Amino acid sequence: MNPEDSTNLEILKVPNVDGFYEELEASPETLHYSQSREFFEILLNYFQQSIDEETGNLILYTIAKVLCNDRHLDVFIKENFALQLPYRQRMFQDSVFEIIFVLVSLGPHCFDDSRITKQFAPLIKRNPKKSLTILAIYAQKFAYIENPWPMVDLLIQESQRFIGPELAANYVSLLTTLCIKYEDYCQGRAEHCWRKICALLNETDIMTLKVVYCGLCNISKVYTGGELPIDPIRAHLRVKDLQRPVLTLLISVPLHGEESCDRPLLQTLCSLSERDDKATMVLMKASSDPVFADFLVENAKLWLGKELPTPIETLRLFLSVFKFKELRQTIAESPDFYEFLKMITNQENGNSLSMLCTIIRRIELNEQIISNLSDSGFLRAFFAMAADLNTTTSKHSALLMLDTISRIAYSREFMKMCDMINDIINERGELTEVAILVAAELCTYKKCELAFKRKRLDEYIKTLLVDPQLKRPAQKFLDSIS
Repeated sequence: MNPEDSTNLEILKVPNVDGFYEELEASPETLHYSQSREFFEILLNYFQQSIDEETGNLILYTIAKVLCNDRHLDVFIKENFALQLPYRQRMFQDSVFEIIFVLVSLGPHCFDDSRITKQFAPLIKRNPKKSLTILAIYAQKFAYIENPWPMVDLLIQESQRFIGPELAANYVSLLTTLCIKYEDYCQGRAEHCWRKICALLNETDIMTLKVVYCGLCNISKVYTGGELPIDPIRAHLRVKDLQRPVLTLLISVPLHGEESCDRPLLQTLCSLSERDDKATMVLMKASSDPVFADFLVENAKLWLGKELPTPIETLRLFLSVFKFKELRQTIAESPDFYEFLKMITNQENGNSLSMLCTIIRRIELNEQIISNLSDSGFLRAFFAMAADLNTTTSKHSALLMLDTISRIAYSREFMKMCDMINDIINERGELTEVAILVAAELCTYKKCELAFKRKRLDEYIKTLLVDPQLKRPAQKFLDSIS
């Protein structure tokens, strides 16, 4: 290059000389790459001495423009000129940000040097908004940088700078993106991100809180070790505008363990479940945890007898808890259990009757429980519904219920059911064999035996001995009746 066409570095050595500002302004176009090192040395040396604000900012602005050239940028990074920027001089702060913006955009590997990151860190406090933008640009290149950790870790170390409605949403979005997009980052920092985002639940701005809950939901897709902050969650469930985001999080990250066994929280969830099936889904998810399932049984009064928001949803929640064998007896002894049974019975659904029959058969029955089933009105309602439906399924459920209970104790509902059994046997349909066997079991009780005799059922069953399929149950009945 002709010396006349390159930057006159001699003029730049004296800021008060004529032509200094013109030469400085022209340098982004005239600077030859062979001059890069000396150019940066000359200009950055001014900040080691006293320099006026206008000149200093013009110098820094010019450097930022020069760095847009790859060759000049390479020299700047290789020679660590970033360490000589006036980070601590507030009057040059905005111009320093401009240079850092160029560096993270075009030469992010510059920040592999942790010394430069340490110089940048104090600027975050002075201008969190610009700093977050710079960190966001840098984070986009995470996978291509040899050592991105010193820089991206500023998001964790300086987290307190990014709170508040203006920045929190972008901050959460950035942490979430890093966790989801980059596996290495997720493995190394997801736990820290989870905690920092959870800390933002102490904010009061509704829109910010919605973003925070959304961020936690997204991180939970790649990080499953996050603990739920119960106190703010409990409070936010009482705020209508936050209920859906909170419930969405609790579906993604189910309540579990002792720390989640919070009665006021459960009260709120149960109340919401009466009108919002999403809240019911939260309880369903949580009930898979044995500790929380036990907690639900302890607090059965809050939910077992309620429509959440329909009886069928309540049944589903019950069955989720009921799968834990060690909890079955406890729940069967709850007064609310019998109200629940009656509520399900009233669904006028043969399948519901079958399910109830299965539930009763899986309980360790005793005389007290059977007495409770009767006194609560459940057995009467169950058998009445079976008769009203008058389907094969409903009648089969009634027979199974009779068989199950009669093996333990007598109940006053048996007498009325003797009529149904007699009718089923006389119909000679697909339930005849089952009905005969149940009748044989009921003959254990004198009142039932006499009821069958009054209907001359024993005489009719004798005629069935010639039927190969019914011979064995018929003989069992005849052996049972005196």
